[in-house]
Amino acid sequence: MAALPYMQLYVADYLADTMHLTTEEHGAYLLLIMNYWQTGKPIPKNRLSKIARMDNDRWTTVEVSLIEFFNDTGTEWVHDRLERDLEAVKDAQEQRVRAGRASAEARKRSKQEGNKRKGNDRSTTVDDSLQRDGNEKPTNKDIDTDTEVDTDTEVDTDTEGKKHTSRDSSLSGAVNEVFSYWCTAMGKNSLTKLTKDRRGKIEARLKEGYNVDHIKQAIDGCTRSPHHMGTNDAGTVYDDLTLICRSGSKLEWFAKNVGAKEATRRGDPETIDDFAERNRRQAERVMASGMLDDLPPERD
Repeated sequence: MAALPYMQLYVADYLADTMHLTTEEHGAYLLLIMNYWQTGKPIPKNRLSKIARMDNDRWTTVEVSLIEFFNDTGTEWVHDRLERDLEAVKDAQEQRVRAGRASAEARKRSKQEGNKRKGNDRSTTVDDSLQRDGNEKPTNKDIDTDTEVDTDTEVDTDTEGKKHTSRDSSLSGAVNEVFSYWCTAMGKNSLTKLTKDRRGKIEARLKEGYNVDHIKQAIDGCTRSPHHMGTNDAGTVYDDLTLICRSGSKLEWFAKNVGAKEATRRGDPETIDDFAERNRRQAERVMASGMLDDLPPERD
């Protein structure tokens, strides 16, 4: 695919996903995804440090933070969201090409039919006289008495409509179940609505093959992430369904990297082990952020 003139960048989503990155890691990540978009294909692992413009020693340190945004196939790094965006752009281009060809064919047929009508107009009088008998009654009238085919068609159409309605009802029920679970897990109130964006993200993941339990596990995983629950430099909570269900890889990240252990749901008593684990993670994040570096030394 030829290099595209622009790349979609969802600023809010980007910041929510990369709050933990350093300035150096931000730069490396942006260079990698820009190269990915320009070439339209996964990045070979032996070119990662060169594209990120880092020596091998620095890249070894940065790689640990950036691998979470990609799938490592062993030889390449694959970025799921960019793959979907590239596929969408390719489909749009192909649709425009097909539409252009169809329009050209339609104009060609219209011109041919116009020429044919002009030729037929010259013999209209002769054709009319041949199609009527001596009493000026039509002799070639075809009366269609076959009604069984139409009846069968209506029955088939009705059956397909019922199947379609059943599928829609099942999908809607699953969406409502996920939304209700999320509201409970995140402590949302009655003002929280199942918006078009939230419904669309849930439906997209269900249609990809993930089930309700998969999404519930990811929601539980989000509740166990201090960063997404507000323990971050901005003090902002990132718990919306549009983030959790934004893509299949994001859903799996919450379920695997944060929610692999059965989550403690809100309202259930927190065990000692859960309390210790939560505090350990918070301490690690504080130490890694460097927030304690500027504190004065303790006095004797």
